[in-house]
Order: sequence, then structure tokens, then C-alpha cells
Amino acid sequence: DWSVTGVQTCALPISGGEEWKQVPQLAAHSPDTITRRTELLIVAFGKTKGCNFVRTSPTILALSDENLQKWIEKRRLNMIKHQSVQR
Repeated sequence: DWSVTGVQTCALPISGGEEWKQVPQLAAHSPDTITRRTELLIVAFGKTKGCNFVRTSPTILALSDENLQKWIEKRRLNMIKHQSVQR
């Protein structure tokens, strides 16, 4: 939406409400941390695929920043391999 000034990421409730605390693995993290990690996934995989990762496995966001980066790289390499096999 052109009028949005901040980044609202995916359907995971991370906008400061308490709903995100319902995922036990995320409850220990601040909304800012969850937002930043969600944005990393969106940048790495695009909005649709990044948001799908968040919705289907929100525990990914509970990984440390370093482990999340490793997970992203591994997943991207697997996607590249899969695309080259399909050709």
C-alpha cells in the first residue's frame, strides 16, 4: 500500500500486539526482533515465500540472527539446486 510508512510484514501478528506471544518460541523475543527477522526472510525469498515460511514455521524467527542467516543461505542453495534440476 502506497500510504504505509512502516513495514508491516506478513500475517504473523508482530505489530506490537500481544498475539505473537502465543507462539511460545517467540514469546522471549521483542516485536522489533521478530519484525527484523521476518524482514530478512522477505528480502531473501520475496514477500510470498518469506511470509509462507513465517506462517508455517514461526519458530524460524526464534533462531539467533546468526543461525537464521545460516538457515536462509542453506534454503536458498537448496532452491537454486532444485531450479537447476528442473531445467
